[in-house]
Amino acid sequence: WSKPIASPKVGLEKWTPDNADSIAISEDRYVLHTAGVCRDGKWCSGHQGDILQVLNASTGEQISGEGKDWQSSHSWKQMVAYNSNADSFLIGNAGDYYPKALQFTGFAGGAHLGIKLRMDTWGSGTGRQGVTLGAIKADPEGPGFAAVWSYDEEAGGPDKLYFATVNTSADPRNVTWGIQPKKVFNESVTTQIGGDLAPL
Repeated sequence: WSKPIASPKVGLEKWTPDNADSIAISEDRYVLHTAGVCRDGKWCSGHQGDILQVLNASTGEQISGEGKDWQSSHSWKQMVAYNSNADSFLIGNAGDYYPKALQFTGFAGGAHLGIKLRMDTWGSGTGRQGVTLGAIKADPEGPGFAAVWSYDEEAGGPDKLYFATVNTSADPRNVTWGIQPKKVFNESVTTQIGGDLAPL
């Protein structure tokens, strides 16, 4: 099948996101997580934020009520991954205003997590924040995830490499830190994080 993907709130026409980690797939769902510009006439008109839409894996139709756009404003890095051991997705967003944070949320069985895991960061509110690259990978033997990202701690300083693990289950409310976000190296590092990051 081939289907268009659209959001009533966020348009993709005016934004070219970093979509290296924008799609995750389970047996019955495709989850698209990327970013765009809020449509004219909406309360957020003209501002940038994330888009998260869910598709039926068999038909390609968007599943009404399961998409959840605008989890971060402005969203400058989006990540998503799926863990078959927990039948759950983990969603990552790096915002520069609301929130000024890298946040992780769970999605499972059509339900979104209300409580978010968060690492507070800096943000200008006008398009600059510290998280530049990142990836989430599922634990191949358990129900959790690992995340790695680069973070410019001082708005113009060198990137530092950060790491965390997240525990999840088929109940998206049960999302907790395994290892809290931590700096991997104290010294400056030049990071390149892409699709070749090996599963843990």
